[in-house]
Amino acid sequence: MKKQESRRKFIKDISLVISAGALTSFLPIFSSCSKSEEFKFYKDYFIKPDFCIGCGDCLEACYYEAIILPKLTTYDINDDTCIECGRCEKVCDGNAISIAVTDYNFVSSACVGCGNCITACKENGDCITYSEPNYKVENNCDTAQCNQECIMECPENAITIVNEKAVIDTEKCTLCALCLTCPLDAISSAKVSKDDENCIHCGECFAVCAYEAIEKKPPENYHTPILDQEKCVLCGNCFDVCQDDSIIRDLQRAMIENSNCTKCGKCVPYCDQKAIIQR
Repeated sequence: MKKQESRRKFIKDISLVISAGALTSFLPIFSSCSKSEEFKFYKDYFIKPDFCIGCGDCLEACYYEAIILPKLTTYDINDDTCIECGRCEKVCDGNAISIAVTDYNFVSSACVGCGNCITACKENGDCITYSEPNYKVENNCDTAQCNQECIMECPENAITIVNEKAVIDTEKCTLCALCLTCPLDAISSAKVSKDDENCIHCGECFAVCAYEAIEKKPPENYHTPILDQEKCVLCGNCFDVCQDDSIIRDLQRAMIENSNCTKCGKCVPYCDQKAIIQR
């Protein structure tokens, strides 16, 4: 933050030297005019409220203190609702955010392919899909050697016997996993896979898995989410990417006092949000 302020001060000082020289050349013309009359033929500058994020970057550029922003916008994290996905940390311009992201690892051997995690993930990262969508009967199936437990266990009547082999009707099968009690281990379940790159680490899949097929792995030295106010440059990027509305923003918006504004336009390039326009 201090480095950014020093840069702005340097640019402002240089701008003032240049503008002072430019204004001096016009002094004979304006010598009999008041300040408001001198600049009245220029268009007024206006701050678009829907674009302004109250970062205060424009304040440093305005020598005449024509921009009013009594209090800068502030950002914070609601620890109670934050899912610790880490997206805000990746876009933070000031490196002010530290998130101890929890990983959720899938245990393929324990997965029965019930699909509950897929449903839970749809409204979040939507990163879980079926790698094997159906239950299958393996070649070692021999109904002559068992009590046909699979048929008795299936509540949907999705399993029939053909030539002493079990056959699963995938249209009827609900992936309930009850047929996996097969004493010959002749039925293999459906399987899911996770796209780690698109996972937002929300934990919804972990919450709905009844088969301990998902491991929750917090990082070592886990800590609650941190937003360092001294490092925060008020860029607003964290607020824009937070999907669970856990970034708390006390939004303030700047205004231009036109009676003080000389319409020099030096504030315009300082606003990354393009909120300052002429009207």
